[in-house]
Amino acid sequence: MAISTAWNLWLIENYLAGVAPDRCRALWQAAGLADFELHWTQLALDPWVQGAHTHWSRLRKRQSVLASLAQLRGPIRLTRLRKTPSSARLSDFIRTQSPVIFPTRFQQMDWFQALFATKKSQVVQCYQYPQDMECVCHSFLAELHQGNQYSIRAHNQLLAQSGFTDLIPHLPASPFKEFQKPTLWLQPSSDFTGFHFDRANHLWTVLEGSKKIWMVAPYETEMLYPERHFSPIDPRQPNRSKFPKYQAERVVVATIKPDQWLLVPSGVWHAVETIQPSMMLTYAKECP
Repeated sequence: MAISTAWNLWLIENYLAGVAPDRCRALWQAAGLADFELHWTQLALDPWVQGAHTHWSRLRKRQSVLASLAQLRGPIRLTRLRKTPSSARLSDFIRTQSPVIFPTRFQQMDWFQALFATKKSQVVQCYQYPQDMECVCHSFLAELHQGNQYSIRAHNQLLAQSGFTDLIPHLPASPFKEFQKPTLWLQPSSDFTGFHFDRANHLWTVLEGSKKIWMVAPYETEMLYPERHFSPIDPRQPNRSKFPKYQAERVVVATIKPDQWLLVPSGVWHAVETIQPSMMLTYAKECP
C-alpha cells in the first residue's frame, strides 16, 4: 500500500527520533493505514535513513556529553594573571579552552596624532558600512572619534602599505612565538559583533580605547541556539521569551583596556562591543 509523502516523512522523523514502534503503529492504524511493519522494516534498509540515524545518534551523544560537562565544570571562568604566563601554562589555558587576561608591557601613546597627522593621501579600504567606502586615513581617524559608523580591518598585507608603515615599529610584538598573523582593527564606539566562535586561538590587545566582551564555554553551545558558528542572541538585550535556554549568569563579561592581553581559545563563544573608538591588534595560532 502506497502512502503519502507527509506520512512517509512522519514515519522517518519518528524512526530517527527513536520513538517506540508500538506507539507509531497505534497512531498509524488509528489513521486507517496498513502495512506498518513493511514500511518500518524498509526504513531500516534505506541507506539514507541509516546514515541520518547514525548522525542523530552521534548528535544526541554529543549533547549528552556537553550537558555533563556543563554540570561538572560549571560556567566558563576568566583568569586574571599579574604577569605574562609561560608558554606551557598558556598551553594549559588553550587545552582547557579557558580565557585569560594578563598585562602587557606596551606603553600607550597618542596613535592618532603622532602617526597619522600627516597621512593626507593614504586611502584605505573600509568594510561593514558602506562596504565599498574608501576614505583618506587621517580623515577617517578624526571622524572615528566623532562617532562615524565605519570600520577598518587591516590584515598583514595592508600593514605593509605606506599609510601603515609608521605603525609597524610601534606595534607590540606577540608575546608568544607560536602566535602570528597579526590583524589590526579600527572601530567606532557602539560597533558590535554578536556571539560566534573562531577555529584559531587568538591573543587580543587594545592599543587605544576599550572593548567589552561576553564569553561562553564551548560546552554551553545549546543555550546560544547556534546557527552554524554564529548565535542570534544579543547579550546586551537577550530575548528571554524567544531564547528561554539562555542563561546570562553562565556568561563571563570583561572589559579589555590598553594595558592587557586577552587569550580567546579556539571554540569559545564570544561577542564584542566597542565601548570607545578603538584600535585593536590580534595574533592568531591555528589549531592543528
